[in-house]
Amino acid sequence: MLQTSGEFAFALGIAVLGSIGTVVYRNQVANAIPTDLPASALQATRDSLAGATAIAEGLSEQVGKALLTGAREAFTSGMHAVAAVSGAIMLVIIVLVVTRLRHLRPIGETQSNQAGSISEVAPGTAKESR
Repeated sequence: MLQTSGEFAFALGIAVLGSIGTVVYRNQVANAIPTDLPASALQATRDSLAGATAIAEGLSEQVGKALLTGAREAFTSGMHAVAAVSGAIMLVIIVLVVTRLRHLRPIGETQSNQAGSISEVAPGTAKESR
């Protein structure tokens, strides 16, 4: 169950962060799309950087270069947004760990104390073999 929930959380995190990156990319790339593109080319450009690259290859050099530059900048903006959201989530987790788990002792420290108390009791109760 623990492994399944870990896998689910991993997949959910990728889906959420990927969705954020896609939204930013689509909003940014809309400004770089030439107005005379056919609908299928327009959709491919909005879907992904790979689609924009494929469409740019079929356009004139100047228009294709402008489209490709805009798509690359939009993709980079999407990645920056994902990095910013990930960083914010990590900061929240760090604050929660520091504030909520400060009173707990490290695992090794607790085990050392228990082992010491057992070794103090053991010699007095053990029988000597003759």
